[in-house]
Amino acid sequence: MLQASRISRALRFRTEQAIRAFATSSESGALEAEGVKKILQRHLGQADRPLTSAELWSLTEPEGVKSKRHMKQMLQQMRKTQVVATKPLGASTTKKSSKQFGYLLAGSAATPKPVATPASA
Repeated sequence: MLQASRISRALRFRTEQAIRAFATSSESGALEAEGVKKILQRHLGQADRPLTSAELWSLTEPEGVKSKRHMKQMLQQMRKTQVVATKPLGASTTKKSSKQFGYLLAGSAATPKPVATPASA
């Protein structure tokens, strides 16, 4: 009986430790992901044209983004939630088919540029 109570106490302790570790890791991961999204939004908002993933990586790498893969995953999430839009870029001269896309904020892709109308006399 004494052995069983020790085992149940040890299991309960390990379970509580695992729950605490999971809660802190998921919270910090969510905060970190939100930070990367904010960094990407800032750079895309400042850009006057669609940026490729390589250009975004060169801008965001000094700001502490983990990896290019992590950045692309955040861009994919942002595209699914329609925060970011993609636009195909010009054809490559070295390949038959170009699969290059530029990223830009969804609001800037949807807003048409104002057209200058001639003043009526």
